[in-house]
Amino acid sequence: MKKKITLLLMMLLALAPIHASTLSDKKDKLSSNEQSIKDKQAEVNKKQEQQEKIQEEIKQVDLKLVEIQDNIKEITSQLGEKKLQIAASEVKLAAANNKRDEQYEATKARMVQMYKNQKVGYMQLIFSSNNFWDAINRVEYIRRISNKDNNLLDEYQLQIEEIETQKQIIEKEKSELDSLQKKEIEKNKELETAKSKKEEAMKIKESVVEINKQLEDYEQQEASLSQKLKEIMMTIPNIIDPSVPVGKDDSENVEIKRYLEPVVPSFEVPYHLDIIEKVNGIDLDSARKVAGSGFYYLMGNIARLHSAVLTYARDFMINKGFTYCIPPFMIRSDVVTGVMSFAEMDAMMYKIEGEDLYLIGTSEHSMIGKFIDTLN
Repeated sequence: MKKKITLLLMMLLALAPIHASTLSDKKDKLSSNEQSIKDKQAEVNKKQEQQEKIQEEIKQVDLKLVEIQDNIKEITSQLGEKKLQIAASEVKLAAANNKRDEQYEATKARMVQMYKNQKVGYMQLIFSSNNFWDAINRVEYIRRISNKDNNLLDEYQLQIEEIETQKQIIEKEKSELDSLQKKEIEKNKELETAKSKKEEAMKIKESVVEINKQLEDYEQQEASLSQKLKEIMMTIPNIIDPSVPVGKDDSENVEIKRYLEPVVPSFEVPYHLDIIEKVNGIDLDSARKVAGSGFYYLMGNIARLHSAVLTYARDFMINKGFTYCIPPFMIRSDVVTGVMSFAEMDAMMYKIEGEDLYLIGTSEHSMIGKFIDTLN
């Protein structure tokens, strides 16, 4: 018993300097990696929010561009219609002016000709008649001339009024044309502003593409850091109690408690394999042919003794209140990595080729796997 305790203390003391020197570094590295992952995730979340906001802004700018372009098309169409209306009104105005001028000149020429031929006034023309009927005829002639002149003057006045009306229409349409042109200029400015804003948004969008690329890099870095973190965690052994002293070799081991005194027999203690072979309890040669080195056949009473010891241990633990359990003899890799490091797994466990299955080394591997993700 003392030899076992001493051997255990020697193993712990031998590992203690290594653990003491590397554990702090690994803890610091773990803490640094965890903080790095948190920082990267926060940055990823922030970039994703910015990307969603920029995408919404670009969508709104595109809608505004379409609206402005539609308004400009409508204004351009209205400008074309107004120009046609103004052209038509100017044609009407020119025709009215020509007609007015023609009527004016015709009336003036006729009246000039009349008075030039008669060389007398209306009253002289009447009282210079030869007789009553001649006077009546002259009065009727004068009346007809006066009525025609009045009609011409009325028509001339209507032409003048039409000309004024056409002028007012043209002024109004020109005013509307100016208003539309100003509106067109404003819309073009809005269009340029919107285009500029879209260009700015597109630049931001390009930066978003770059951000997405960075996000992918961050995700890869996060996966790499997580893998490294897992590998580091798997290499950390059980932490030694602070009360365990650190020594240069087994000469500095500290004896905590002694149970009785060690008994040294007066004869040489034989090796256990020698004892079993003497009673024909083991067949190593056949095992080598069947399974290779490291395996054996237990025979006869030795096999019965093996089963008896197992039975005794089982019943002893059941009587102590434990539940007897026969676990699976194969486990998956994710269970393996939960109970030992990758290096230990490759060196100590047999793998089933083509399957994600490993043969267990001890029952604790399966028992630990039984409680994965079930304990808080």
